[in-house]
Amino acid sequence: MTEDIVRIKGQMHLTNDDILHKVLEGINDTLESRGRDVNEFNLVSFKFISSQFQRLTRDITSERNIPIPEDHLQGIHKFNSQEKVAFEMIYSAAMSNDSGVIFVDGPGETGKSFLYTVFLAHIRSKR
Repeated sequence: MTEDIVRIKGQMHLTNDDILHKVLEGINDTLESRGRDVNEFNLVSFKFISSQFQRLTRDITSERNIPIPEDHLQGIHKFNSQEKVAFEMIYSAAMSNDSGVIFVDGPGETGKSFLYTVFLAHIRSKR
């Protein structure tokens, strides 16, 4: 991994500390995707901290790369009248610039997960 970083960033004249940080970032990215952290393994004598910006960028990139199954987009056509009203209210609120919180509550097997899945597919399709 170190050789790859030196080769890719070769023109930047990185210090050994810079290279170590880049290696730790790469390892941490993999570990974080599995719910772990590089600091759990005591690889270095200091606490490694990746930047909030890097985590946010990684999260946004990951979210934007989630495939959208066609049946999730077509799910809107399978809504009953109550699901359609709920979807329109939630979607309208999400697309406005107003802040707020929406709770979807109900007994099991009433379509909450289906509503959520279709909603996310439509939001993601607007990238």
